Amino acid sequence: MELIQFFATSIFSVALASILVALVFGFLIWRRPQAEGFAYHTSKRILDGVHIFLHLENKVVASFVVVIFLITGFLLQWEFAFSFLVGSIITALGSYLGWRLIALPMNRSIESFKSNLPEAFRFSLRAGKANSFLLSGLSLGAIALLLLIFRDPSLIIGYAFGTALVAFFAHLTGGFFSAVADRSEGHAIKKENHNIAKEIDEVGDFVGDVLGPNTDFFETFSLAILLAAIVATKSVSLEAYGWNAVWFPLAIVALQLLGNFIGFLFVRSPKKTTTPTSLSKIFLGSFLLSALLVIVSSVYFVDFFFGDFRLVIVIIIAYLATIFSFLFIEYASLPKQNKKYEADQLILLGFKNAISNGVIWILVIVAAAYAAYAFLNLYGLAILALIFAGVYQSTLLLQGFGASADVSSDIALRLPNCTVNLQANAHFLDRFGALAKGGSRSIALASAFLVTLTLLILYFQNFQNIPSFSAEIFALSDFRVLFGIGGGILISGIFGASILNKVLAGEIMLDQILSHKVSITDFNKSVEMLSKKMINNVGRLAFLILLPPIFIFFFWGPSVLSGYLVGIIGTAFLLATVLILAGLLWEHQKKNIAKENDAEKIADALGDAFKDAIGPAFNNFLKLSLLLGLVIFQLWQS
Repeated sequence: MELIQFFATSIFSVALASILVALVFGFLIWRRPQAEGFAYHTSKRILDGVHIFLHLENKVVASFVVVIFLITGFLLQWEFAFSFLVGSIITALGSYLGWRLIALPMNRSIESFKSNLPEAFRFSLRAGKANSFLLSGLSLGAIALLLLIFRDPSLIIGYAFGTALVAFFAHLTGGFFSAVADRSEGHAIKKENHNIAKEIDEVGDFVGDVLGPNTDFFETFSLAILLAAIVATKSVSLEAYGWNAVWFPLAIVALQLLGNFIGFLFVRSPKKTTTPTSLSKIFLGSFLLSALLVIVSSVYFVDFFFGDFRLVIVIIIAYLATIFSFLFIEYASLPKQNKKYEADQLILLGFKNAISNGVIWILVIVAAAYAAYAFLNLYGLAILALIFAGVYQSTLLLQGFGASADVSSDIALRLPNCTVNLQANAHFLDRFGALAKGGSRSIALASAFLVTLTLLILYFQNFQNIPSFSAEIFALSDFRVLFGIGGGILISGIFGASILNKVLAGEIMLDQILSHKVSITDFNKSVEMLSKKMINNVGRLAFLILLPPIFIFFFWGPSVLSGYLVGIIGTAFLLATVLILAGLLWEHQKKNIAKENDAEKIADALGDAFKDAIGPAFNNFLKLSLLLGLVIFQLWQS
């Protein structure tokens, strides 16, 4: 009991410190004076646009949350329903507060663009730090508190399900809106609509590059911590360690937060001669310092509490895999040649790059998963997923920094008295922001794959503990399993095609809005119309994910569902990898293509749709589908 109190006290202290650090960074930005005139009014309209989007989204999400809360409460357990409700609320609240921190530099860094580029960089960097530490502290503290209340990680899997549901809506609606809004200027036929189109684009940057990724991180981070704790309670080899093994994952996360905080102190603003492609070098040193602190500290923890140093080996493997993942994807998505392309050449270049480099990346992630499982079985795989989720916290800083820098520089470039020096500084920071947002995609996808792989194996093990299912839950010789695999592949394909159709439908609506003269007073109405379209589309997609697993399990049994989940995890992971890699290359390649070239327009359209909407959507599709399998098992067991 004393050891548990020590763990809990330490973890709560780190969680609280993380939230306080976020508030300090936010205060350092907030205390700076706001810009006046054009910058102030533009910032206010953008904030109003985001609030309109959130109001509409929250109404739809709330209806789903209330229905699921009542169903799970009456049919399953009220503990599950309560933790589900807590997970839903805290995910939405944390994402909103994090976005407000990201938005702080929007009209406070304008003066810095004129003469002090490092200061403008620091504004966005502090916002990114504040956002990542706030979300991490809230997630870690909430899970630790629920563990102390319920004393059983399996009872609070509802918390993860709540975060997954909110993340599904926020990430997909934000991604849809962002993919459509990124091309809004191309739809603004009338010159007077260009500013309105740009502001819709900036609303898209916030909802697609901040609110969506915030909830996705919160979901992955929470799910990784909970899965490691659940596996610890079910592992026979860890029974001797009791609650030490349950709280050890939370201790690792606390160490990662401390390491990231120390590492982030060494991140410095770039010089004006620094190229945006060297962004990784600016953050790599701080990341290595953070990894070294976690590895050294974990040696002490393992020696003191477990005595099994295979855990340290798994942690080292995890950090090596994350470093490779981040750097390799950044390299793979950079433009290869500085020349003009025809449209068909550009499409083939994107897919060729995505397939060839994606295979290498997937093999490395799978090899790391296999090594972790070989060392410590499912607990090793859960710890690997946990380390990736912790590194996701580092890349969330890049995501937040990128969105903040993007919006701030866009406003600065549209100032009526924009000087040549201000333009150069704003363009420089904008290029940094664009690359920063892309660099976190690989860690997010790898984290999603690892937690869903852990969920899949946990699903198998749950049924293997029941004698009547132990020999038939997943056998490729069983036609029911093969039928389920085919169903998973089919649903994954339908899901991807549906997303592409929704993005196209949104672009058609945006074209209709901006092809006419839009006044300032109509800006809110334009955002509302586009938001409703995107949110209603995602609401229909939610049924495509939630209903098939329930129907399959209760009509055809767990064997068919096991095949269905395998089909989903294989197909969705492969599709997400190819789409995100291709989208990133098209996004960066378009900067080397002359304007008015058809290839540039195609690169812009495909890059935005693939990297912002379709590819990341498969992350949430994976996690929600596999998590639903575990929830269904608990429902059936009760």
